[in-house]
Amino acid sequence: MRYKIFVLVAAVALIGAGCSAKKNSTPAPVTAPVVSETSATVNLPTKSKLITVENQPLGNNLLIKSVTLKSAGFVAIQEEANGKPFNLIGSAFLEPGIYDDSSFIVIRKTKTGEKLFVSVYVDDGDGQFNPSSDTLARDDNGAPVMAEIEITGEKPVSPASIDDAVVPAAPAAPKAKEVTISITASGFDPAEVSIKAGDKVTWINKDTIEHWVASDVHPTHQICPTLNSLSGLGPSESFSVILSDVKTCPYHDHLNPQLTGKVTIE
Repeated sequence: MRYKIFVLVAAVALIGAGCSAKKNSTPAPVTAPVVSETSATVNLPTKSKLITVENQPLGNNLLIKSVTLKSAGFVAIQEEANGKPFNLIGSAFLEPGIYDDSSFIVIRKTKTGEKLFVSVYVDDGDGQFNPSSDTLARDDNGAPVMAEIEITGEKPVSPASIDDAVVPAAPAAPKAKEVTISITASGFDPAEVSIKAGDKVTWINKDTIEHWVASDVHPTHQICPTLNSLSGLGPSESFSVILSDVKTCPYHDHLNPQLTGKVTIE
């Protein structure tokens, strides 16, 4: 299954973004990410039917099976401290709607055995996430739209592995090719490439700072989610993916959105 991917980043004033399987409008742009520690005093009564999320494997993303927002607001991922939500590690702004099987990228890799809270907050109208002023969403029974999960330690399947599994062996077909794209201070080189379905594309960071390959549209990255590197690439690091769907995939550097490129799969 190909999941919709959301980028969650923690910020002093919101970092918000979102995409979904069912959504009503385009999410708001984000600001530069910074981690902020937040604590919220909440009671944890009955579980709400408006959010369904299970224990998760290690990785940079969390899968939410279903979440319903009756008003514009935020999905927030927070660490657990003494049984309560504490440090914010990601937030995404979403319009009202039902979001099924959506993968949310957080700002750090999760740790084996740690507990996290996934909550929905109603925006107070300023478009910026703040657990002190935004209201924890509740369902018709008064239960908070919140779930507590645990990181199990199982290793996630990488996007490249998923594509490897679904590309069938075809003895009569031409041998798959690999295209290499360099990431420099001035952008992607070459900025546009055309490949055949099943070919591999590799990005190599030849700059001295970190870069992050991400599908358009910034910052929701939903057009070609398989193309997302899911984390930044340091100097000399690389990211490869086999692209099997015939389509055009515009992309950019998530950390420097003005740097753009395009892969056309024929």
